[in-house]
Amino acid sequence: MPYRTAFGILRPPFSAEIEAHALFPFESFTQCLARLDYHRRERGLAVLTGRIGAGKTTAARAHVKRLAPSSYLPLYAAVPSGCPNPLKAVVESLMTDLGEKIHPLNPSRTLQTLYQALRASHDKGRTPILQIDEAHNLDDKGLLGFKGFLNHDMDSHLPMAILLSGAPELSRTLAQRNLEEIRQRLLFVYTLKGLKREEMGPYIAARLKAAGCERSLFPPDIIDEMYRHTHGLPRLVNQLANLCLVAAATANKTQVDSVCLLQALAEMGSTADDAQQERVSL
Repeated sequence: MPYRTAFGILRPPFSAEIEAHALFPFESFTQCLARLDYHRRERGLAVLTGRIGAGKTTAARAHVKRLAPSSYLPLYAAVPSGCPNPLKAVVESLMTDLGEKIHPLNPSRTLQTLYQALRASHDKGRTPILQIDEAHNLDDKGLLGFKGFLNHDMDSHLPMAILLSGAPELSRTLAQRNLEEIRQRLLFVYTLKGLKREEMGPYIAARLKAAGCERSLFPPDIIDEMYRHTHGLPRLVNQLANLCLVAAATANKTQVDSVCLLQALAEMGSTADDAQQERVSL
């Protein structure tokens, strides 16, 4: 990036590739990690929702980084959009990761084999931690399919933790009457929110410091405007801050100003404004 030399920055400060220990502990993120740790201990089924860019994947990744590989088996699968049988696609993805044989003509047998493999991992001392991402793409049948995992060994502790993560519509889907039996089994439904206005300045400063820069590059009035356009969604904040630094360095400025911000917003297209419009419509 052209601003590294201009501002004495050692690495991209607003990249998604940041070590888990360097993540800024804003309030909603910290609350999310606490719930994920509770989920790890209690196991069962839980739900994490949030708008695009709120940091759901980052939170799950940070949580997994804290786990001892000898004691936990992290597994990840994303629900494909527009798939005629999304649960089948998820199950087969997990089976592939586990090296288990898929039974394409017998989905129920495949599901049973998956449960047995996960149970075997737990019995050997590695508790499976499953993240099912993009879970808003699951239909009612797909969500009800998780009953098969929850109904096993009802008199004992469940041998795995399953996290369904997705967009806010996942919560609305789960609120339907025909999904009450799933809803009653949930440990929690947590909505990850963005940064608060008062967290924006410390967040930006922390990201810069982690990249080797302790200079004040974003004045408070610019941060106010950045919050207004991004509503504190970390992904949008990172994108906007990065483009602001590019604009400032290109113009040989020592700080980001309103001209740099306008240039950055123009380069983002309508992304930040769309986030604001989405907030108003909720």
